Amino acid sequence: MIPAEAETRDAGRLKALVFRFGPSAAGLLVFAAMAALFRFGDQDLYFRLLKGWGILPFARPFLDTESVLRAIECWGQGFDVWRPTPCMNGGRYSYSPLLLHAAPLGIGPADRLAFGFPLVIAFLLSLSALPPCRSWGELGARVLAVLSAATVFAVERANLDVVVFLLAMLGVCLAVRRDAWRYAGYGVFILAAILKFYPAVLLLLALREHPKIVAATGAAAAIAAAVLLFPSGGGAAEAVKLLPVGSPYTDMFGAMNLPLGLIVLPMAPTGVPWEEVLRMPFPAAAQVMLGALILIAAVIAWRNVRHDLARWSALTPAQAAFLVAGAALIVGCFFAAQNIAYRGIFLLMTLPGLAALARADGGRRRSSMLLIAGVLLVMWGEFFHHQATALQPAMANVILPAAAEFTVWLIQEAVWWWVIARLAALLAAFALSTPLGAVVRVILNKQLSRVFPLPDQ
Repeated sequence: MIPAEAETRDAGRLKALVFRFGPSAAGLLVFAAMAALFRFGDQDLYFRLLKGWGILPFARPFLDTESVLRAIECWGQGFDVWRPTPCMNGGRYSYSPLLLHAAPLGIGPADRLAFGFPLVIAFLLSLSALPPCRSWGELGARVLAVLSAATVFAVERANLDVVVFLLAMLGVCLAVRRDAWRYAGYGVFILAAILKFYPAVLLLLALREHPKIVAATGAAAAIAAAVLLFPSGGGAAEAVKLLPVGSPYTDMFGAMNLPLGLIVLPMAPTGVPWEEVLRMPFPAAAQVMLGALILIAAVIAWRNVRHDLARWSALTPAQAAFLVAGAALIVGCFFAAQNIAYRGIFLLMTLPGLAALARADGGRRRSSMLLIAGVLLVMWGEFFHHQATALQPAMANVILPAAAEFTVWLIQEAVWWWVIARLAALLAAFALSTPLGAVVRVILNKQLSRVFPLPDQ
């Protein structure tokens, strides 16, 4: 007969394992099932399932990994991969030139599976490095995020953003250490930035350090960029020019979407393809709208900073670091350019911190829970978009979508802006909680105490 205390202990251990490894296990099980379906089962069903998820699949998975490997092979053969060539099947390379130096390894598109499978498995396993769930409700939210359209999209394509995610996870795990290894975390962030530029925002985490360390980290980033990217000539500049531009009604998110979808495309000259319209200069009305949206988001963030700062101490160092990393990546990308939906995987990093803040929120718990719901909604956005187009499909070759699709798109864009504003408030709260932020708080309290007093900590 097993003592009751031993049973309780075993149940507690099992619960702890489920709370830590459950999201990864769910992702791995679904990935294994889909891979088996594609390889040994009904491929038509495989493609129908992906389309139902909101993903437009190609003839084979891991297409983005294949594209990078193709660029490496073509560059090794002397092709200018920054411009359309037959070797690139008419496409262009849009990532860091650093990856191209792998050409001597003799790798190419035929190695798609050899790189894609380990990359996806490592990504799903890495989710167990996030702070564990603290409740069944949080576990459910985490699993929903892992199985969201954004995550499935990233896995199906095995996009380079998955590599950035892995580097960000490794960097945060190192940065939260209390010994000298935390400095290696900032080095990992610099490597991620060299690979795909936008991860440079992860260096925001260095603000936790002494100002001398902050300055040294910035200097190290500048030196690394000069040493590693300068030998590639204009490759880095060419990659920056090839930022994605697409219809705001499709699988894209970013600050430009609403002005593009409400002003630029509806006012487009008759007969001009929408691809050309998107590359035209922003009309004045669209610029005004974008400015108004940024102002509204800034007001929402400003109204929440004091509350977020007051409860920031409720976060563990790991919860805070992952929240800042995920929020910085998403907010930075949102305002920098249009982003393909799979970049929403960085929202996975924010969930442990958001759940912890909700637990500590007291009377404003509903607001925190709404933020988690908003994160899940935008991660599942392509699923809802697909359902809307299925209800009322748009006609081919028209600029504007049908009514059902347009309505769902408008709701999603509004939620995106609200989520971005709230994440920006949390980033501001983090910055104000750092040693440098303490100086800023003193100045703000002196200058703006009558309007918006910030609490000293």
